[in-house]
Amino acid sequence: METRENLIKLFHRHSGVNLAAAIYLTLYDAIAAGLLPHGTKLNEVELAEWFQVSRTPIQKAFIKLECEELITFEHKRGYLIQALDFKQSRDVNEFYLELYTVSMRLAKKRRLDNYYDQLLRTRLGMMEREKGLIPFLYLDYDFHIQIAHSTGNKELINAIKRANDKCYLMFMTNKECPIENKAQYIEKHLALSRRLYDMLLNATSLEVTEFMEEEHNPHMSDLIGAWNQPKFRLE
Repeated sequence: METRENLIKLFHRHSGVNLAAAIYLTLYDAIAAGLLPHGTKLNEVELAEWFQVSRTPIQKAFIKLECEELITFEHKRGYLIQALDFKQSRDVNEFYLELYTVSMRLAKKRRLDNYYDQLLRTRLGMMEREKGLIPFLYLDYDFHIQIAHSTGNKELINAIKRANDKCYLMFMTNKECPIENKAQYIEKHLALSRRLYDMLLNATSLEVTEFMEEEHNPHMSDLIGAWNQPKFRLE
C-alpha cells in the first residue's frame, strides 16, 4: 500500500507531460529514491490501475526504461528492476569523466561570460561552506553543470545530465559511503574545483586538458570506483 501511495504521489508531480513520459519519470524517480529496489517486479495491469491509465503508456514507459537498462524482461517473470553491475558502472563513469573534459575545453574555448562567471563563483562559495559530503557532491555536480551550460552546447549538457543520473542510480544501489575521512575528501576536492575555475580563466586549452586527465578525473574515478565496486568480483 505504501509503494502504491508513493508512486501515485510521484505520478501527480509529472502531470504536465504526456502519460507515457509521466509514467517513465515516475518509475525513474522511484528507482532513484530506492522505492523500487532491484529485483522488484513491475506489474503492468497493476500500474495501469494505480495511475488510472490504459496499458499503452505503461508499455511505452517500460520500453524506454529497458533501453536505458534500468529494467529487464525475464521469461515467465515479466519486467524487473535491474541491478546495475560493475561493468555498467565503469563504462558510465569513464564516459562521464570524458564529458567533463570536453565541457572544460569548450568552456575555455568560448570564454566565460559575466553571468556564468558569477554562477561559478557562487557555487564555489557554497561548496566552501558545506561540511556534509553528499550535499557537497550535489553542489559540485551543479558546478560542473554550469560549466557545461556556459558552452551553449545542448547535446553536451543533456549527455552530462544523463550520465550523472545513471551515476546517481548506481550510488543508490550501494548507500554505504566508502569514504572514511569525509572532511579530508571535501578539502581535496574543493582545492581541485578552485583550480579548475582558475584554469578556465587563466590557463591554455592544453593545460586544462592535462589538468582534467592527470588530476581531476583520477580523483573522481577513485571516488566513483570505491562507491560502486563490489567487495568480490571476477574480471
